[in-house]
Amino acid sequence: MLQRLSAVQSWTDLKRALESQFGPSPFDFPMSELFKLQQTGTIFDYYMKFMSLANRSIGLPDEALLKCFLSGLHAEIRRDVIVQTPTSLIRAVALAKLYEERYSPTIKSDSTPVRRYSPVYSASFNTSQQQSKPVVKAYLPPLLPKPSIPPLANSQVKKISPAEMQLRREKGLFFFFDDKFTFNHKCPNRQYLFLNLEEDSVDSNIDPPPDIDQPVINTEIGIDDHHLSLNALKGGIGVGTIRFLANIDKLPVTVLIDGGSFDNFLQPRLAKFLKLPIEPAPMFKVMVGNGNYMTAEGLIQQLIIQAQGNLFQMPVYLLPISGADLILGASWLKTIDPHVANYESLHLKFLYNGKFVTLQGDVDHVPRQAHLHHIRRMVNTNSIAEVYSMKMVDPIMPSFTSLELLPDIEPEVDLLLTTYALVFSTPSKFPPPRAHGHSIPLMDGSAPVKVKPYRYPHSQKEEIEKLVAEMLHEGIIQPSKSPFSSPIILVKKKDGSWRVCTDYRALNAITIKDSFPIPTVDELIDELFGATIFSKLDLRSGYHQILLNPEDRYKNAFRTHHGHFEWLVMPFGLTNALATFQSLMNDIFHGLLRKFVLVFFDDILVYSSSLKDHLYHLEVVLQILQRQQLYARFSKCSFGVKEIDYLGHTLSGSGVAMDCNKLQAVKEWPRPINLKQLRGFLGLTGYYQRFVKGYAQIATPLTDLLKKYAFQWTVTADNAFQQLKEALTTAPVLAIPNFSVPFVLETDTSGSGVGAVLSQENHPIAYKKLSARMQNQSAYTREFYAITEALSKF
Repeated sequence: MLQRLSAVQSWTDLKRALESQFGPSPFDFPMSELFKLQQTGTIFDYYMKFMSLANRSIGLPDEALLKCFLSGLHAEIRRDVIVQTPTSLIRAVALAKLYEERYSPTIKSDSTPVRRYSPVYSASFNTSQQQSKPVVKAYLPPLLPKPSIPPLANSQVKKISPAEMQLRREKGLFFFFDDKFTFNHKCPNRQYLFLNLEEDSVDSNIDPPPDIDQPVINTEIGIDDHHLSLNALKGGIGVGTIRFLANIDKLPVTVLIDGGSFDNFLQPRLAKFLKLPIEPAPMFKVMVGNGNYMTAEGLIQQLIIQAQGNLFQMPVYLLPISGADLILGASWLKTIDPHVANYESLHLKFLYNGKFVTLQGDVDHVPRQAHLHHIRRMVNTNSIAEVYSMKMVDPIMPSFTSLELLPDIEPEVDLLLTTYALVFSTPSKFPPPRAHGHSIPLMDGSAPVKVKPYRYPHSQKEEIEKLVAEMLHEGIIQPSKSPFSSPIILVKKKDGSWRVCTDYRALNAITIKDSFPIPTVDELIDELFGATIFSKLDLRSGYHQILLNPEDRYKNAFRTHHGHFEWLVMPFGLTNALATFQSLMNDIFHGLLRKFVLVFFDDILVYSSSLKDHLYHLEVVLQILQRQQLYARFSKCSFGVKEIDYLGHTLSGSGVAMDCNKLQAVKEWPRPINLKQLRGFLGLTGYYQRFVKGYAQIATPLTDLLKKYAFQWTVTADNAFQQLKEALTTAPVLAIPNFSVPFVLETDTSGSGVGAVLSQENHPIAYKKLSARMQNQSAYTREFYAITEALSKF
């Protein structure tokens, strides 16, 4: 046929023609199909498909094929096979076929017909001589009805009807002999299976699974001979387990019958408490269901228990289990054969000492109220693993009003803020203990601070009494008998209300200063490169959310005209309060700072490059605040905006500019008439000197007026005043530095000072006013001084 289609003139042509005619399609991916293959029928069907794909998947190691085969098995079979830890694919196939019979009702054969032969039971496993011996005739157990069709006497293979097979499954019996099926059993007439297949058969040299010895106690015990199921280890009630109460020397114990565990195990603490005779156990380990190993601590040859009016005696090993007090495994179940277990109604029926006994398991485990003597007994027997205390409390929800969101806010941000509305509520309870409590360390030999209270106008006395009463009601202050005493003053807020501030200048003078680093505004703003969307949160009563250490409360006491009190929370005015608060903020936002969060005391800035990222970043911050029970003032917050005012600057995707409110204040600043007003003006403009090129030269006539007895307002000073106001109100938007791009530093000097400009990609980053003390030096010295000073400043 190939010759007719095309001429075949060489071996290469013949090979290519055969591959084209009979080989696999070039669009076929057997390795991909192998990884996706799942068992949908019998193990034989699955194995044939698996080997067909595996033979065409070149390059896969044996370990990968083994894992791939195990991953495609039925969940029940896969779990049992993995527990046996097969080391080869052939062994995994053999184990899977043995476990297949346990779950055969749930596994159906594939629709694809596969030719196979019935298994032949052979006394020897010799492939060269496949002579099968007649199987000893096995009679049905008395617990089962006789089948309607008697078995053939001369048949080499014992056959049972489907009805009989299903009945044996329901009663938990073996198919070919009268014995109760257990997880690890020993067949009385063990025979190896030999599958004679027509083609592509399973390798006949499959190693049979190892025999499992009878549960006799001896000194030659291996790890594989003893195991404990996961149900027995953790106390779970799964299929094949029955739990009930029994007594050992009148002590109630929990008994778990578990066929998945091989031996009988008792809690060592019970044996020691009851002073049972403990014998040294052979050195062996018990493999538990989670893959670990436990070591037996001893042996009790004859343990007597009383359960539901019956006495039972069995040998037990001592093992520190947590699932129950006593585990009765397969070795005990074998001693009561034959038996019938109904795991749906949780009862076990068997013949014991000439009479039928039924052990009824506990159906429901409802927690019961414990009395004092119960708890005392559990403590004495070391039975308590964990203790939890619960009590009924009335839910206390902080009161908060509905959030008045702006109409142009993004819907996603609106939903997020509504979800975390609790963060913007008013605190209604005492702040929780935190890792950062405020302490007041004093210098050695310091005497108690005692300052007389100030005289207050009559109009303020009522306000002081009102505010003190409110703070007493909130629980943030308490009456004091401390030898310390500091005065208070009233400070008016922007909204016209009053705030109590304590004058701690005398206390601060003898307080050891905390050197915790306080962030600088310029360094914070330098982190915002690439940010285009911002949110700002202003914490509510931030200082009052930190507790004072109890041993330092008496030091912050204050006096009014009507009483002596002390703060329980951190008040305003203490020298180390800023360091304590910044330390708390750095701690709770650890890992987020300089990534998408900036914190300057109680001002929190969240910045992102996109709205999607910003929603995630903002939710993380709100979660932290809610978990830490820190509250924000919603009226002072901004969310999801492209331009925001933060720390006196206006931030946007274009860069950083002066705050518009501060610009307006500069425009409306009247001409100074004394040194105090001049210092105020220079202090405001000096804060923004980085925005003004040549600030030092412009402000020189004004700074000269600060000298002693030199304040004389002249035309030169007035021109400098107006020129400085004009320079500030027209200041450029400075770019936020990108530290992955080189910087350009430009310096210059004049007769009255030196200056420098830091720029990047022709966009100024900052202007910096430098010292003017080098006026009498040469031009070269001043130029070099400008460079060194600029490098040290920037």
